[in-house]
Amino acid sequence: GPDYRARRIISHIQHAISNNTKIKLDHMANFHADTTSIPALAIINRVKKLQPSHNTTPEITTVINALATWNGSLDTHSTTATIYSTLNDQIDLGLIQRCYDIDPEQFNHNPEIDAFQLLKRQVKPAFITALANGTNANTFLKDNETVDDFILDMIAKVAQNIQIDTNGEIDIQNWKQAHITKQIHPLSAIFPQHAHHLDAPAAGTGGDGDVPFATASKPIMNHKTGSGPVNRYLHDPSNWTNGKWITPLGASGNSSSPHFSDQQNMWAKVQYIPQLFKWNQIKQHAKTTQQIHK
Repeated sequence: GPDYRARRIISHIQHAISNNTKIKLDHMANFHADTTSIPALAIINRVKKLQPSHNTTPEITTVINALATWNGSLDTHSTTATIYSTLNDQIDLGLIQRCYDIDPEQFNHNPEIDAFQLLKRQVKPAFITALANGTNANTFLKDNETVDDFILDMIAKVAQNIQIDTNGEIDIQNWKQAHITKQIHPLSAIFPQHAHHLDAPAAGTGGDGDVPFATASKPIMNHKTGSGPVNRYLHDPSNWTNGKWITPLGASGNSSSPHFSDQQNMWAKVQYIPQLFKWNQIKQHAKTTQQIHK
């Protein structure tokens, strides 16, 4: 897969080194919370250079202006992050259609097909690299189709599904409202009357699959958070008792336990709890003890 997350983390480390900053746990937590997207920045730079055609609608113009003034961060409160994510999905589908002659509707009719992610990883990073480097991105497109034509076409698809309010602003959910978790318990389908008890509560998140705040989705999921880190941890090798961690849901797999999903909102906000290391700490803070016998 692409190295976008690694490049962002490396940039944070290099920045700290250049400023003679000693990296501590709080800095590492900020690395995890980074929502700035390298592909988004490449797309933004190209959008700024677009020359709208004669049939450009007010909706298309509004989308272009929103993207051109955006900082490329998939922050929870950003509405442009939602616009970008919609455009990003359209670009993925458009490239797959052009490079592999696959109708994007196939993915809508067959949501369990995993080929989308495989095909996306093959072509999308190369396209983004070409955009960023100013090299020939037309290789991925139709005959006689320019990069500007392609991006305008994808923006037009986004604009078809947006509403403009009376103030000329796009009426759309912010990223936290759109990009929510949806963990379904394996038993919910068998006992739907108990799904409200079995399924974890939804939580809005930032980020996407290209940033250190890794919370990926795909077009068929309509922005829902489909994957993410099962454990974020911060280790201090000089003093292991300083460690912190967090997990989606909670420490218990029992849906009746108070610890089944008590970490969910903290995980969504990139917050942490102490990672107890020494046995005397664990015993001191333990609320219950279980003994397993043969």
